[in-house]
Amino acid sequence: MTKPGSTFESALGWPFNSPSLLVEALTHSTYANENTDAGPPNERLEFLGDAVLNLLAAELLYARFPEHAEGRLTRQRATVVCLDALADMAEALELGAQMRVGGKGEVNRSMLADTFEAVAGAVFLDGGFDAVRICFSGVMNQAIDGAAETIDFKTRLQESCHSKGARAPVYEVVSISGPDHARRFTCTVSIAGEQLGRAEASSKKAAEQTCAKLAFEAMSK
Repeated sequence: MTKPGSTFESALGWPFNSPSLLVEALTHSTYANENTDAGPPNERLEFLGDAVLNLLAAELLYARFPEHAEGRLTRQRATVVCLDALADMAEALELGAQMRVGGKGEVNRSMLADTFEAVAGAVFLDGGFDAVRICFSGVMNQAIDGAAETIDFKTRLQESCHSKGARAPVYEVVSISGPDHARRFTCTVSIAGEQLGRAEASSKKAAEQTCAKLAFEAMSK
């Protein structure tokens, strides 16, 4: 590509003042190791972006849930900035297609999450925290919505099992399909050996959430 990340800048909504920052953010160590002129890999930016995204998540959660205590906010933040959630946000922005990766060019969800953090670090250095808000508040709020739903149904199912004296639900990934940048996860949930839910989604977490919802509804009949 002539200018790595040029398409991604439009999707991100932030034209970089220092384009080299974005190029670095998109450069995985496997690419840098194979290309001596590639510049530095994105690991330092990933370190910075991890802190930046944690702060953004904390700010958004604090504003949205004034009734939640510190412990609950901490658990929500951990869910929103976990690997699966970050990979989902990266996929929403089609980040995988912009990454510079060595080898066969395959991108897994861990690499997506790490690069998403690196991009956040690059945006912070380029435009400060206001730029981070502009670029990532939308996808982060979607992740918060999804996390709230996940916590709700998995917790409800767990509590329902406990109140009925049933065994705890067991979640299992039964298949993973699709290319690395667009994985599809099929999961099941069983209670005492009986399958009560099966679902497919773009992340393990989302599939488990749907399974929990189906199982909870089945147990509530």
